Amino acid sequence: MTDVTFAAHQNQITVLLGEPGSGTSTVLRMINRLIEPADGRIMINGKPLRTLRRKALRRGQGFLLREGGLFPHRDAAENIATVPRVRATGRGKALTEANDLLREVGLDRATGRLKPSRLTAAQRQRVCLARAIAGDPTLVLLDHPFGDLEPGDRTAMQDLLRRLHAEREFTAIVATDDVDEALAIADRLVVFANGRVIDAGPPVAVLDAQNSLVAEIVGAERGYRALAYATTIGLPLQRVPVVRDPASADPDAGATLLVDNDAVPLGWVDPERTGTVLPLGDVFDPGSGSLQDALNASLTSPVGLAVAVTRGTGRYAGVLSAAEIVAAAVEQRTTAVRAGIEAAETTPNQPAATSPRSPEVVINEAEQETTVRPVDEADQETTIRVADEAEENDAETDEAAEAKPGTAVARRAQAGGVDKVRPGKVQTDPEAADSARQPVAAGGRR
Repeated sequence: MTDVTFAAHQNQITVLLGEPGSGTSTVLRMINRLIEPADGRIMINGKPLRTLRRKALRRGQGFLLREGGLFPHRDAAENIATVPRVRATGRGKALTEANDLLREVGLDRATGRLKPSRLTAAQRQRVCLARAIAGDPTLVLLDHPFGDLEPGDRTAMQDLLRRLHAEREFTAIVATDDVDEALAIADRLVVFANGRVIDAGPPVAVLDAQNSLVAEIVGAERGYRALAYATTIGLPLQRVPVVRDPASADPDAGATLLVDNDAVPLGWVDPERTGTVLPLGDVFDPGSGSLQDALNASLTSPVGLAVAVTRGTGRYAGVLSAAEIVAAAVEQRTTAVRAGIEAAETTPNQPAATSPRSPEVVINEAEQETTVRPVDEADQETTIRVADEAEENDAETDEAAEAKPGTAVARRAQAGGVDKVRPGKVQTDPEAADSARQPVAAGGRR
């Protein structure tokens, strides 16, 4: 892997998007120290990752693997309780915490008493997600977490991850090869290809990038996908005739909406068949919805009109036609492009920052720096970059100095030095090799 540069800001979900073999999973395993970089270095909170004990490091991280990694001989609750047990929590208290987490991910206590083999694929991933967030980690790593689920279950898990992230305020880094999943959950998107980062930034900026390789990975539908980041807020809604009895509709009045006594839309009155009601189609919230939601509602409507309803009550608020939605999309895109051009003209030598906490990171070819900012608002960040060999040796010497007598690190130190990382190869000291063979569950337990 070379030229890997990206930023994962505090309390955001950063998604690493790339085809299989592009390096997204490798980055996660480097951050968790399941494998070691051959030439680069990872920094967390300004400290080289190699100076941090694996056990302490992993206790501050949650890790959800695609294959789950649940212990088959333990029930769901006991699997989750593994994490608090590692932190010397008593079994009773650990199981209580596990049951609370089960409820938080939408499972009941009865499900918690089932072994993994008796759970559905979606239930197993909910248990895995609960275990990953057990112990309130500051950083949660998710490696293709929902790729094996059915579409409906996958969407539900994406919504669950967003909810848990909002409630618990952890930083998450997700690796996936699913474009729709990436756009559904990402605050920040990093696109990988052939072991390199080819673009990074807010999803709408990446979708807008004039980069043929990004366009190939994201797909030909990137214009439609960008509508998910265009808002319906402030759009003027149109009105149509409304009736509570389909028989009372005026056939010459055009599209007529049927509502109940609370003004909740029920369907469209068929003007050609008296008393017949056509399906409503999807609806959207004009106060917080996207133009993609509105366009979907318009395309699923038998009369081509998207029905807007107020959040909470579901009451009819107005309609938009597909033509009005497309016109709004064009206007918003034109405004955004002009703003980007103006920003580039005012600061020609620097990348345009999306917000004070979300600066674009420029690849430094000399150092090949990768920045991951997971924990604090101050200058606390995770960095993967090429380091001087002397610095690497200093980091390993510090680790050796703190090692307990009799350990592999201590024996290497007594033998006259620590192993050096040679270019092009992954270091395979006994501890690292053992970690690579045995994925570590959240909380640091093998």
